[in-house]
Amino acid sequence: MITAPMKSNYTFLVLMDFSEASYISLKYAISLAKYLDGRIEIFHAIDPEKISGLENSQAFLSSLDQVNKEVENKLKSLVEMLGTEGIQSNYNYSYGRIKSEINTHVLKIKPDLVIVGSNTKNAKGRIMNHFLNTYSGNVLITKSDAEFDLDTNISFACKETTIKNSNLEIVNALDKLVDSSLSIIKVNSNQSNGAIIDPPLGVQLLKKPESKLRFHAPNNASVADGLINHITKDKIGLICIRRSKNNSRGLGNFFSKRSTSTELVKSVIGIPILLLGNRN
Repeated sequence: MITAPMKSNYTFLVLMDFSEASYISLKYAISLAKYLDGRIEIFHAIDPEKISGLENSQAFLSSLDQVNKEVENKLKSLVEMLGTEGIQSNYNYSYGRIKSEINTHVLKIKPDLVIVGSNTKNAKGRIMNHFLNTYSGNVLITKSDAEFDLDTNISFACKETTIKNSNLEIVNALDKLVDSSLSIIKVNSNQSNGAIIDPPLGVQLLKKPESKLRFHAPNNASVADGLINHITKDKIGLICIRRSKNNSRGLGNFFSKRSTSTELVKSVIGIPILLLGNRN
């Protein structure tokens, strides 16, 4: 096990399964860690039932030892690579049912942000959906091979009260770094495009004068269409949406098991989606 005792401002947990999607997540985590003085925790869960050689105990133990070596070497190499980038990091892996192992580890280390790759077409996608439905903290879903940089346009998609109830610490930290003004889009507004809108409740928690914010009130057939058009038109590079403990209500239903959620995740033109937890 490789550890780094020095304290960082933020802890980013990357759920690593060695797929392309998880390496994209790690790449984005690296860019965040550099700008925010963060440390990266990498976690890999192994399902013992998937290990070959279950026909007898000796074959199983031999296969288990081989898996241990392979996983250990891969994770160690990633941490060593992060060290060359000047990033504090650590890795862990465990055996068991993948969904429960992820939940247990997240509760144990209490990261500021969990970063996971988006893959809705296979078992990895089902694991991601399960995680989103059971965890109410900050989660970043990565899609394209992108990185966070100072040119990133950040937008906060909210209803009337969701800014007031959101954990905005990371949003505020990122907003201080980027060159452009934070964009606020009221997704439940029936006003016409370009209309002047009243600031949502709690907008002062964004720690920026209203004159430095950009407000939008799209008039589209659906909330999803409004978000997608806003992202395209304003070249948004990171969209922030408040998490909900009950993913069947509010904006949280986009990321529940409903069809709307899957379509939105698929349609957001490859940009990262930051799901915000509740205020402490």
